[in-house]
Amino acid sequence: ANLRDCSSITPSGPSKTTPAPLPLIFDAPSTERVQG
Repeated sequence: ANLRDCSSITPSGPSKTTPAPLPLIFDAPSTERVQG
């Protein structure tokens, strides 16, 4: 299931996958920095 998901997302469109994780990663550290 994990391999299939990664493979499906990678060939499906790397552009769509890049902007998705970027905001998620930025949001995580942003909240931690604000709270800390």
